[in-house]
Amino acid sequence: MLLPSIPSCSFSFVVFVSVLLQTCFSFQLTPLSPKNYPPGASIDTTVNTISPFIGDGRGSDIFNYEYYDERFHFCRPENIAKQSESLGSVLFGDRLYNSPIEIKMLENQDCVPLCASIIPSSDVSFIRDLISKNYVVNWNIDNLPVATYLEGTNSKNYSLSPGFPLGKNTEKGVILFNHYDIVIEYHTTSSDQHRVVGAYVKPVSKESTLVDGNPVCSSSSNPQYLPEGADLTLVTSYSVSWKYSDTPWATRWDKYMHIESRQIRWIFIIHSAIIDTFLIFVVSIILYRTLNRDINKYNSAFVDQEDVQEDFGWKLVHGDVFRPPRRPMLFSILLGTGAQLLFMSSGIVLFAIFGIVAPSRRGSLATATVALFIISGFVSGYVSALSYKLMQGMLRKRNLLLTPFVVPGFMLAAALFFNMVFWSKSSSSTVPFSSWLLLIFLYLLFTVPLSFVGSLIGFRSREFVPPVRTNQIPRQIPSHSIWLSSFPSAIIGGSIPFLVILIELFSILDSLWFHPLYFMFGFSFFCFGILVTTCIMVSIITVYFQLCSENYNWWWRSFITPGFCGIYVFIFSVFYWFFKISSSSLATAVLYFGYSLLISVLVFFLCGSVGFFGAFLFVNKIYASIKID
Repeated sequence: MLLPSIPSCSFSFVVFVSVLLQTCFSFQLTPLSPKNYPPGASIDTTVNTISPFIGDGRGSDIFNYEYYDERFHFCRPENIAKQSESLGSVLFGDRLYNSPIEIKMLENQDCVPLCASIIPSSDVSFIRDLISKNYVVNWNIDNLPVATYLEGTNSKNYSLSPGFPLGKNTEKGVILFNHYDIVIEYHTTSSDQHRVVGAYVKPVSKESTLVDGNPVCSSSSNPQYLPEGADLTLVTSYSVSWKYSDTPWATRWDKYMHIESRQIRWIFIIHSAIIDTFLIFVVSIILYRTLNRDINKYNSAFVDQEDVQEDFGWKLVHGDVFRPPRRPMLFSILLGTGAQLLFMSSGIVLFAIFGIVAPSRRGSLATATVALFIISGFVSGYVSALSYKLMQGMLRKRNLLLTPFVVPGFMLAAALFFNMVFWSKSSSSTVPFSSWLLLIFLYLLFTVPLSFVGSLIGFRSREFVPPVRTNQIPRQIPSHSIWLSSFPSAIIGGSIPFLVILIELFSILDSLWFHPLYFMFGFSFFCFGILVTTCIMVSIITVYFQLCSENYNWWWRSFITPGFCGIYVFIFSVFYWFFKISSSSLATAVLYFGYSLLISVLVFFLCGSVGFFGAFLFVNKIYASIKID
């Protein structure tokens, strides 16, 4: 009866995955093929959002705003057309529209007035507040983010930052940039075909000028100050200049990937690798020297059993070491969720290494995250069922039903709450209702059935037979040192995985909250591998010392100790708040700490599950190597 059902489940799984991939690829992703323009051809120009730049601890904010938000009074085209975007771009707050700026290939434009607008005092105050919080304007020219140069440590070092400042605080007041000097680099492929390989803006503030009520380019050297408590008549203008570049289209993103901290990152990666290597060395000593010597003594027929019991503690608990832990239902669900997160994270890192996920594919990272999380529902159901069966749980139907809904339901409730906060601030990060329906539809259509299929296969898999028998009466656990207690071991053990990802975590938080392009996937690959290995090593060492103290309650501790890394991530987020954001806005604080808590919980599940899997293999291996009478 079992054999025919497995091919049927496998066929259903393939069908589900195929339909999901077709659905994901139906979303509009940023094109990666080059576009050739003849001289005089119109260049694709779009506007995105007004977003915060990397804060400096002086009251930064984390809300994005649509470019055509009425409070900005930016110049608009005759017909505003919303550009199609990927699901990931929508979830991350990107909102693309056509631009009123007209750019033609190889045609310089000295000064073109766009429009004149009257900004009421209330909106002037709103703009002043965003300028004080380092907000930037985001454009795209030929799907390439318009950028500004950041000063390096010397004249030879530079870096590009996507977007350009909305304005600037000066000693005399707050100025608004209302003139844009646009510099576009092009590369020639043939006599009449050219490609855009660079787009930069140098924003300038010029006092607005009207002639007979019509906007004209100002020749004044005075900046445009934003008044306090008064309306403002603003004239916006732009200039365009073209510059030839030897940079081919395929490497036009390399300029965005120039960083001065590359050497620091490599040093940190090396230090993390040294820590990981040391842990592996310690575990090797335990396995190949201490345990090997112990096992040989136990298996020797010439060793007196009483002497063994006096000298060695970990064998004494062989009759209880595979005793099921408390709350097996909750434990198995958390393990399933952790395995799902591990599968998703590994897939994202691999996609990034192979170039499937890249900054040039706008929204690809978030879209891949959603797709992999949905597909990995099979992994969650299978691991949860297998773990619950291992823990001798009896309520299998309840486990099958709860696995795809407990943690994802908590995540959905939190995301909906955060979305309401974004909506209350009129932020572009508000996810549309249609996108929510699409996400819920995809989850119910794919993830839930895949989780059920994984659970059925897990419950029907071969029964696990422990290498040693479990006693009917639990053994009494002797008193032990305070350092071997759960909380101290979690504090010490959880700090080690956190230290190996500290620098990369800082960059990820910058990318998450202040939207610079994240492209250091090579470093992420090494950090992720070191993190997984460190969690396994920490869990094995913790369990070994716990078993040596004759404490057989290792199941939950092997999960909590490496999982405590998530607690350190949240603590680090608190420090990041004070040094980078420090906003007085209640909505900003609620969103920041809410998201930080959610991320920390997911890190807890991921690291904890990895640690448990490694510890379980370790315990099964060492107790399978000894002879028990």
